[in-house]
Amino acid sequence: MKKRETLLEKFCCFLVLQQNRTQWNCDRRLRRNMESYGPIDPNVESEDYWSLFFHQQYQNPGCKNHLFRGHLYAYLQEPCYWAAAEIYQKYHAKLDYQIEDYFNEGILDFEAILADFKQNIVTGK
Repeated sequence: MKKRETLLEKFCCFLVLQQNRTQWNCDRRLRRNMESYGPIDPNVESEDYWSLFFHQQYQNPGCKNHLFRGHLYAYLQEPCYWAAAEIYQKYHAKLDYQIEDYFNEGILDFEAILADFKQNIVTGK
């Protein structure tokens, strides 16, 4: 699977799992929303910056809440996939599941991940 490289890819693209093939599809609404904040300078704005920003915005009730949730959901797609691949490698001989099964199981807990997120661990405060 091709890793996402740009910040726009990491916060706006979702994994599409098909038989023996994976690809990233970009959500246009999320891309437009992220671009609406102006030019993205990867030397200044990191993954940490955007993940904290979107999480803070997600916690504030408002009309764009679904967009901030979408950015966070997109961001967690890749680590969830790699965790699923590792579990699959470890247990594929014992269990009759595919990577897609583990990925879907992991991504179902997305709301719990957001609820348990501790910003002070990332920022050191």
